[in-house]
Amino acid sequence: MPNEPNLVVEILEHQSTVSDREAPQYLFQDLAEANESQETSFKLRHPSPSSSEYVFFTGKGQQVIAMGRSHDIHGNALQQEIRYSQIELGVLRLPQVGTDLLVTISQKKVASTDNSEPFSADFQRILSSFKIRDWNLFAVS
Repeated sequence: MPNEPNLVVEILEHQSTVSDREAPQYLFQDLAEANESQETSFKLRHPSPSSSEYVFFTGKGQQVIAMGRSHDIHGNALQQEIRYSQIELGVLRLPQVGTDLLVTISQKKVASTDNSEPFSADFQRILSSFKIRDWNLFAVS
């Protein structure tokens, strides 16, 4: 379905110059640039619930993305479709294996949303039940 939430888990190189507290904003901004977002808003949250074995640094944000071309081949302005995307983001810092693990759930919205709303039940469940079962995934040389 087009409006279903999208879960993405990324294994990234650890950003040692970025503090734990700054990591969610830093990675959200990186994602916004990759999406060519027209505007963004982001609210940093407290670390993940203590029921998790790991500490996720979290935040919630919104990206406004213009879809389609802004001009036709003759230079005439075109009406672009504006999409709002709500993004729940968690960063698990693993400097001992040179990795930052990024977990995001994004969902298309019809209008601007409030970033101070609670995280979705799905996102909370993912953070609280997350477990690394095989550390060999992070082959350290």
